[in-house]
Amino acid sequence: MKVFIKCIFLIFALSLVIFSQSWLIQKGKVSFSELSSQLASGSINCEPASLEKGTQSGCFYSELLGLEIEYTLTAPELQSEQKLPYVVFLHGRGGDEHQLRDFCGVDAAKNFFKEEPESRFLVFAPKDPLRSYWKDMASGPDVLRMINEEFVDHIEKNFFVNDKKCISGISMGGHGAVYSALKYPDLYQCMFALSPVFRSFQSLSREGKDHQAFGETKEQFEKRDPYTLIKRKPDGLPPRSVLIIGAQDELLPIGNTKVFFDYLRDYSKYGYFVDRTLKGRHNKDFWCSQMPEAMSFFGDSLYH
Repeated sequence: MKVFIKCIFLIFALSLVIFSQSWLIQKGKVSFSELSSQLASGSINCEPASLEKGTQSGCFYSELLGLEIEYTLTAPELQSEQKLPYVVFLHGRGGDEHQLRDFCGVDAAKNFFKEEPESRFLVFAPKDPLRSYWKDMASGPDVLRMINEEFVDHIEKNFFVNDKKCISGISMGGHGAVYSALKYPDLYQCMFALSPVFRSFQSLSREGKDHQAFGETKEQFEKRDPYTLIKRKPDGLPPRSVLIIGAQDELLPIGNTKVFFDYLRDYSKYGYFVDRTLKGRHNKDFWCSQMPEAMSFFGDSLYH
């Protein structure tokens, strides 16, 4: 009797799976090949975000990481079939895809869309599940490629966007924005890094942290260090690049952060705006105060 009940249960479960697959295919939600790929990867419930007004959540499956990557989409009210430019926002350490909202970015974006309806854009904020500094990790998956290749590809295949885009981020995400812009010099029209933190090999060794991302040796570190890369190619960032950090930021003296800012300040001829004199610390108050400026910068950079 128990065997019979188990058989009935299995038949019922299998019928549900087949029915759901058939419904997805018939409704055009997914092709058979895509469905097979999703089933193999375990990502059957992973769907893109919606383009409805406001902030929506979505996810995509990263082949490089073997993981589902969650993200949020902040979008203006859509008034036409015009393709819009977009911004990729990278969160800081300990954050997630909701950090843009938590640090006043969503409200700042919505206010900007109301004030400047002709300069609208989309903002995509992915989650880094590995705390990788958004890097091609020395001992781990290639999160850098996941963002700048897989995620960008996901956006441009699933949303009505044009090819103009900016990269941005806070703290670790600011570091990631600078690193992405340097490693993908032709991909972004602009870059905005808020309170980016730049490690040195010496500080990394003393603290014993983040070797998985940066590497155990100085050679591995320098391959992934934005300061080393910018010294080799000072004009390696987009002409429209902004780097801002508070004068009272407790992380400014650590590693190469202050050195990096001072170095770039001497290369203002390339169009960079670099400022470490604003009053502020490494906290929400400072980041919230800068979000309206960031949104204005995106609107201006993506349309001019």
